[in-house]
Amino acid sequence: MQFFLKGYFHDWKTEYFSIRNTVPATAPVTVYAPGTFWGYRDYGGTAVVKLHLHPYLEYLAGYDFQQFSGRDDVLLIAPTNEPVHAAIFQVRTTDELSEKGRLTAGLRHNSTGGAKKTAWTVSGRYDFSDALFVQANGGTSFLLPDASSLYQVDPCCELGNPNLRPEESLNINASLGGNLRFGENGVQWKATYFRRRITNLIAVDAEAEIDYKGVTYFGTFINVRDRVNASGVDLELAATLRGGWSLGANYTYSRLRRQGSDLQLDRTPEQRARGTIGFAPADRPFGANVSVEWTGDTWSTPGGAFARRNYALVDTGLHVYPDAARRHRLGVNVEKLFDIDYASRGYGRTVSDAGRVDGSNSQFLYYWRGTPRTLRVSYGVGF
Repeated sequence: MQFFLKGYFHDWKTEYFSIRNTVPATAPVTVYAPGTFWGYRDYGGTAVVKLHLHPYLEYLAGYDFQQFSGRDDVLLIAPTNEPVHAAIFQVRTTDELSEKGRLTAGLRHNSTGGAKKTAWTVSGRYDFSDALFVQANGGTSFLLPDASSLYQVDPCCELGNPNLRPEESLNINASLGGNLRFGENGVQWKATYFRRRITNLIAVDAEAEIDYKGVTYFGTFINVRDRVNASGVDLELAATLRGGWSLGANYTYSRLRRQGSDLQLDRTPEQRARGTIGFAPADRPFGANVSVEWTGDTWSTPGGAFARRNYALVDTGLHVYPDAARRHRLGVNVEKLFDIDYASRGYGRTVSDAGRVDGSNSQFLYYWRGTPRTLRVSYGVGF
């Protein structure tokens, strides 16, 4: 019998202050006065017991509690207070039954105010040899709406919807993989097929115009009526080569469609890929690495169809050990090497400054700009 107990307490507060300079130049406009509050308090605990009462199986049972309260006078999220209770149970096989295969099944029952939901998972893995394994898992999951989507009341943005229901999904993943050795070289590979069925997807109805307490809001959060189907494949490859070289590659294709639609879901690229090359020989006091991350076209439809065109980001780095014991490490990294202008998050719609001033609340489309070329220098020491 084993026990695990954990408690935590988070208390975060800030006093926000923001001014806006004008064109043509006049006195700065105070957007948020000094001392504008933004903060939350979060505390809770977890208790878990693991029982090995007889051969072949072991059991985990537990309880999880969280109490959250917060207020945001910057984005204007109404004060909220929410407790979360969860009961956990899991059963899994041990090496006494099989050293090559493992099976696990579990339940988690969640209660959040008026919302209650039970999620379950089943998973298994079997190692035929060091060179080949198969694994699969399936189950249900859910995603609670966040504070912004529930309680947001800032005229700049969409109106929150306290009647939102949690997202729910049924999912399955199946993988085949292995480890191959060629002398001093090793290759690890894994291919995964995944499929999801999502109901009550939380999204933004950007075309809605809602009058709330005398203020007109353009857009609100909704649960999508149609079911969303997601499927795709994920391919992984990693190689460790003689001389300190290493290679890595990953490619993901995902198809997300609303039921009855041929359009990819907003802000979700169909394709992503990443590749890395590293050089870190054990007999040399230095090393280097290069990585390339590619993101395919991403579409957004509020106010019209817009595409965030595909782009590739390149990061590179060099590290040096100035001492023979390798206790000290100096690193120099250049992120976004070619300084590409790209959108890190897909398009949304908000009220322009001019629309606020003249009372028209005119809208415009925007995106979050990704970080530019960045030089990062680090130093570490090990004891």
